[in-house]
Amino acid sequence: MVTTAVSKMQIVWIVLAILALRLAIGFHFFMEGTSKVRSTTPFTAAPFLKGARGPLAPYFQGMLDDPDGRILLCIAETSPGERAIIDPELTFALWEDFADRAYEHYSFADPKLIAELEQRITDAQAKLAAKTSSEMTATERKFLNDGLARDRESVWRIKQQLTALNNLVKQHRDELTDWLDFNRSDLVAHFSAIDRERGFARDGEARTGVFFQVDGLRSQTDTIVGDRYRQRQAWSSQVRAIWDSLELGVSQLAVDRQSQIAPLKIHRPYDQPGSKLKLVNRVIPWFDLTVGTLLLLGLFTRLAAFAGGTFLASVIATQPPWVSGSKPVFYESIEMFALFLLVAVAAGRFGGLDYFLQRRNSLKRSLVASCDSRARPSDKNGIGTKDSI
Repeated sequence: MVTTAVSKMQIVWIVLAILALRLAIGFHFFMEGTSKVRSTTPFTAAPFLKGARGPLAPYFQGMLDDPDGRILLCIAETSPGERAIIDPELTFALWEDFADRAYEHYSFADPKLIAELEQRITDAQAKLAAKTSSEMTATERKFLNDGLARDRESVWRIKQQLTALNNLVKQHRDELTDWLDFNRSDLVAHFSAIDRERGFARDGEARTGVFFQVDGLRSQTDTIVGDRYRQRQAWSSQVRAIWDSLELGVSQLAVDRQSQIAPLKIHRPYDQPGSKLKLVNRVIPWFDLTVGTLLLLGLFTRLAAFAGGTFLASVIATQPPWVSGSKPVFYESIEMFALFLLVAVAAGRFGGLDYFLQRRNSLKRSLVASCDSRARPSDKNGIGTKDSI
C-alpha cells in the first residue's frame, strides 16, 4: 500500500488557496450587492427572467406580470404568425373603473363637505363684519381673508369635481389613442415579429438548433433581441407616463380633507404590487451583499457558500448549455462549483470567524465530556458502584 505524505508547506499553500478563493468570491458578491443597492436606477431581474430558456423557462418567465409588454402596450393576443392587433379597450376599462373607485374613495362632489365649507365662509364673513379695524389686527384680518378665499375656491372645485374627473379620463384616453395611432405601424411590426419568432422556436428542435449553431447568426440574433427589448422599454416608459399622469391628476382633484386621504392606485395588470418580480428585485441586491459579507468575514461560511452556489445554479438553469440559443454560463458554473468546494472544506475556519466559533464549540464539548466523565460512577472492581456500598 502506497501512502503519500503531505508536507507542511503543501498544507500552507492549500490553506492559502482556499482563503484566497473565499475572499475573491466574497468580494465579487459584495461588489455586486453594493452596486445594486447604491445604483440610482432600481435593480430589476426582468431582462434576466425574460431571456430564460429551456424546460424551466415558463417558470422563470411566469414571475413577470407582462413579459412582452403586451398588456401595457395594448397588444391583443394572437396566434403565432398572425398580424398583431392593437386594442386599448382593457386599458380604458381599467381607467373607468379607477375613476369610479376614486369618486367613492375621495368622496368627490360631497354635498356634506360643501355645506361645511359654506358654513365656514358664512362664519368668517360674519366675524369680519362684526369687528372694526381697531378691534382686529392686520394679521388676523389677512388670515381670515385668506381662509375665505381658500374655502370659496374649494367649494367651487368640489362642485366641478365630477366634470373634472370625467374630463381627465377622456383627456388621457385621447392621449393614449393618439400615441397608439402614431406608433401603430411600428408596434404591429414589432409584435408580429415576436409571434413569428415564437412559432419558429416551436417548429422543431432540429431547425432551431441549426439556426443557433452558427456563431455569426447567433450574435446577430442576440443583437436584434437586445434592440427590440430596448425599443419596447422606451415605448413602455412613454405609456407608463400616461398611466402615472392620470393617477396623479385624479389625486390632485381632492381638496380640503379629501386631500388627507391616502392616494388611490390604479389597478395595473402589467405591474402587480405583490408580484414575484418585485420580491426578487428586493431580495437579490441584499442577498448578494449578505453572502459577500459573510464570505469575506468567514462567518457561517458553509451556509453562505451553499446559498450562493444554489443561487448560481438557478441562474444556470435559466440558460441550460444543452438548449439551443442559450447564452454561455461558463463563469457562473465555475463560481458555483467553487462555492460548493468552500462548503465541503468549511473554508471559514481558515482565516475566518468560523475558526473562533469552532474553537468555542470544541471547548464546550470538551467541558461537557469532562463533566460527564467525572459525574459517571466507576464500576472498576465494584468500587464506586451502588452495589458495593
